[in-house]
Amino acid sequence: MTDKPDIDRSPIAVPETYEVAVTEKLPEPVRIAEEEQIAADAETRIDAENIDLVDLPQRADLESALVPDAPSAGDL
Repeated sequence: MTDKPDIDRSPIAVPETYEVAVTEKLPEPVRIAEEEQIAADAETRIDAENIDLVDLPQRADLESALVPDAPSAGDL
């Protein structure tokens, strides 16, 4: 008796292929008036400017106080 493993020599199956046709048209993307986009951008910018980066570690510590075993922001 030999110690060689048995090798399966059966033919490999050919995977099936499918053709798919898309018949449903995608909806048109929503168009936003330029003035509305400018106003939204300005509002986002104001929100971003109101974030005090110095307070972020303290805010993170306050939030993590609600989670047991959370590391301090200063430890990260």
